[in-house]
Amino acid sequence: MQKLTKEQAIVIMGYTGISTVIFSDFHKDVTERLGRQIWTHEFANKETMEEVKALYKEDFLRMLPDLENNMKKFYADWSGDSEEVLLSEFKIPESALDGVEILFAAYTYENYNGDAFVIFRKDDKLYEVNAGHCSCYGLEDQWEPEETTIKAIKHRVKTDYGFNGYKDELKAFLRNFKFLD
Repeated sequence: MQKLTKEQAIVIMGYTGISTVIFSDFHKDVTERLGRQIWTHEFANKETMEEVKALYKEDFLRMLPDLENNMKKFYADWSGDSEEVLLSEFKIPESALDGVEILFAAYTYENYNGDAFVIFRKDDKLYEVNAGHCSCYGLEDQWEPEETTIKAIKHRVKTDYGFNGYKDELKAFLRNFKFLD
């Protein structure tokens, strides 16, 4: 494992709030990024810290591995890694996925019942879709995105909400995206 550069450690501190460098180095970098002097007491202000986090978000995300190409997105009974399966199964128009980045999608079919769970990002917000059906129907007309958080999904996983057939994969996904919520 490679050691982080000082600049990378500052970015991690700015985005996550985890102390990774000497505070004076971080303080200097925040001042430069803000384009104004920032007083140490301002770091205790929630709004200021949200502003600081936003300053580092793009750099932080660039530091992550190429998750788009290296991380599987479709699990359980959905094979391949194509959004075509969502268009087909949910019977939605292509425009429903405009600006959408699919992060996790799973479908299981067992004992004449099917369950689907999709997590996606759009406009810097996280959404989920939950759907289910019996043997008489499919997933059509059930594409109803709801805004969510990683914290909310983690809570449901922890309390054994379901996610049968892909719970381990969902837990791995949540570990990989722990800083994005």
